[in-house]
Amino acid sequence: LYDSIGADALIGRPTSVSLSGTGFSNTANAFDLVHAYSNNGGTDTASLFDGAGNDLFNAIGSFAGLTYGSYSGFAGSQLRLNNFEAVVARSTAGGIDRKTIAAVDYALITSGSWV
Repeated sequence: LYDSIGADALIGRPTSVSLSGTGFSNTANAFDLVHAYSNNGGTDTASLFDGAGNDLFNAIGSFAGLTYGSYSGFAGSQLRLNNFEAVVARSTAGGIDRKTIAAVDYALITSGSWV
């Protein structure tokens, strides 16, 4: 998924991810892997929601990634973000959700029960 020159918003969930802005909306459903890029300007934000299983959130540099079901012996769907200006990662749906965070180039908020 690619952003526009305006301010765009991404919403990521275990079974769907949508990127929308003025005049467009793109959605991927039932995905194994989605890459989303914020390269064309605007202040692009991402809101990521965990699943009911054990999930893994990674953040470093301009990258943010969420792998669903990664600690249950099954690597579920993956969402990978690049160059977003702000990312919010929420852990509220259950499971043992883990996060690995290094220095990032964007505003990052994690909420909920990440360990």
